[in-house]
Amino acid sequence: HLKDEPVLARAPSTIYSLRKFLRRHRSSAAAILLASVFAVILLAVFLRWNYKQRLWEAETFLKDKTTLSRAINSLFYRNFGAALADVESVLDSKYVGSEARRRRDEILAMIRRRVRSCTEQIEANPEDAQNYLLRAQHYYCLRETENMIADMLEYVNILNPLDETNPHDLRFRDFLIGLWQS
Repeated sequence: HLKDEPVLARAPSTIYSLRKFLRRHRSSAAAILLASVFAVILLAVFLRWNYKQRLWEAETFLKDKTTLSRAINSLFYRNFGAALADVESVLDSKYVGSEARRRRDEILAMIRRRVRSCTEQIEANPEDAQNYLLRAQHYYCLRETENMIADMLEYVNILNPLDETNPHDLRFRDFLIGLWQS
């Protein structure tokens, strides 16, 4: 039946072996395929999340660094209120928080020195309204509302003394206090 021809024998091909394996173990192969697809999808989601997280952290770092730089710039121009507000907005930053806390302490010390300086000038010349205004501005930065209102009232009294018997002057004073407290 072979007509005296040599027999061509060889090992089964990889594809043939794979097909046989898949036919014999369909449920196991499907589970492995499903697990592999799930792992690939999970890896892709994790990599995307990781990329977004690093991007968010870089943006946060830049935003916090910019805010701190703006505070330093405001401090350079002696705008203590803006400098303090900017520094306080990044006190809890994990990127610039320690520097912001140091800068805040520095700004508060500068403001307190300015208050002392204004107080000395007021003691030297109590009729100079400008020193009361400057000290009130510094008290505002320090959030010392009562001191600020007292200095603003003194400032107004020096510029335009209030007549306690005049209801218009009293309403004006109350109006100013309402503005300063807000």
